[in-house]
Amino acid sequence: MPEVKTPPKDRRLVATFGIMGAALGMLALCIPLCMITDNDALPLWTIASSAVATLGVWFFGKPKAIDERQRKEIKELQTTIVELKERLENVEVMNRFETKLAESHSEEEENAPVTRTMGPVSD
Repeated sequence: MPEVKTPPKDRRLVATFGIMGAALGMLALCIPLCMITDNDALPLWTIASSAVATLGVWFFGKPKAIDERQRKEIKELQTTIVELKERLENVEVMNRFETKLAESHSEEEENAPVTRTMGPVSD
């Protein structure tokens, strides 16, 4: 059975693989072009530009740290979600209770004896 590869978790690795793949393709194209045009700088520019792009990804692509204010907001949102879930569960319980109560009340009315009078009932 073939081994399944999982993608890397760091976005910087994905970007680096993309940059290096593009650089390899550009080198494959520019080396024959250098032979035709007698321009030796094109592969050097390709290597330099891919190196600068890779350094930029690794220096500026670091995951941002969460500050204390954002942690508080996340915690508040999590508690709000928990409270809303509890409220929704309570509403669902109340709806089930009301439905059962209505069903039992309608069954009582159906089973109650019917008394008919000929006129107004006086006490």
